[in-house]
Parts: sequence; structure tokens; C-alpha cells
Amino acid sequence: MRSKWYVYFAHINSPKRNYYHRVSFLSIILTGWEFKEPLRRLNNKTYIVALSDHADFEQLLEYVEESKPKVVVTDASREGSAHILAREIRKRLSIPAIALP
Repeated sequence: MRSKWYVYFAHINSPKRNYYHRVSFLSIILTGWEFKEPLRRLNNKTYIVALSDHADFEQLLEYVEESKPKVVVTDASREGSAHILAREIRKRLSIPAIALP
């Protein structure tokens, strides 16, 4: 799948995130601290998505299945099981998935 679109991952406090926010990019902030709505628009370029990190492996798979995404990108920037989760999403749910970076 090739296009001019890509996903850039940055920590919420990253100076690079603030730079990219000033140019013409759409920002999606994943947080466990959003209590008003599951999806909230902050402005014309920023959305907040409520996402709790308090889920076990099977619950993550269930979340992915219920959300019916076209593709899933798991966050492999820290230690963890991002590659395993991506593999299981592909295997069990037949949904394209990749662990990045």
C-alpha cells in the first residue's frame, strides 16, 4: 500500500510532535485520560481518542475486531509485544497489521 500518507508516532510531550502539529498534519492523540467522549475534536487538526492501556491480550483483540479497522498499526517504540499483537491480528482476525517503528 503506497500513497503520500504516513503515520508519525510521537510522545505527547515530544518537541518534534509540536513541530509537526504546526504544519499541515492531522494529529490524533491517544490517551487514557479522556472521560468526556470516546472521540473528541480539539480543533481542525487535532482529535483525542480515549484508549485505555488497561486491557489484556484477548481484550485488545476483541477491541480491534469490534472497531473493524482496515489496517492496524501497533506501537513497537517501547518494549512489549507489539509484533506479537500485530501477528495475531493478522492470523486470527485476517486484518492487515504491522508493528512500527
